[in-house]
Parts: sequence; C-alpha cells; structure tokens
Amino acid sequence: MGIWLIVLSQSQRFPLSIVAMFFAGTATTVVWDGALGLLQVFAPETIRIQLFSIFGLMGFGLLPIASLLLGIIADHITTSWTVFLSGLAMVVFSGLMLMQRKWRTWQTQPTQT
Repeated sequence: MGIWLIVLSQSQRFPLSIVAMFFAGTATTVVWDGALGLLQVFAPETIRIQLFSIFGLMGFGLLPIASLLLGIIADHITTSWTVFLSGLAMVVFSGLMLMQRKWRTWQTQPTQT
C-alpha cells in the first residue's frame, strides 16, 4: 500500500495516478481483511469481542484525527509530499515488522474445548 502511495505522490500522469489509487485501495482492503482474519484466528474466545471493539475504535475512531493531522501537514508542505511521507512511513514500518522473526512464524494453536 505504501509503495502505491509513493507512486501516486510522484505521478504526473492521470492514468498512472488512477492505477496507483486503485492498487492502494485494493491493498487497504487486503490489509484490513487480513488483520480481522488474524484477530479471529488468534484471539482467545473470552476476549475476542473486546479486541474487535478496540480494533474498530482504533481503525475508525482515529481516522478523523489522523486526517486532520495530515491536513495540517499538507498545509505546511505540499499534498504530494504529505502522501509521499505517509507512503514512506508505511513502507518503513512494514519493513520493521517483517524483520521481527517471531512475527513471521505464527502458528495457530488447537482450541481447547
């Protein structure tokens, strides 16, 4: 998703911008669905609904605050640089997460009934 935001921020051609927005939106859907799927698989049944509530609060509750902050940043620097920095932050943080060896070897445990 971050790479497509970087492409979008640097694009000077309309067709490339449309393609970058399409793939950034598709990647967003994949990330959200993947995160919700992992939450369903790995969360203990006793606290699953509480985790979904926190996930919803963090995802949808902080969205207006993040949009406001990005708008303020875009006022001080250009919009394209704001989108570029957002995409770069996504790429850097995803790279840092991939370097965590224990996060790459998750395995589900059989449920106790």
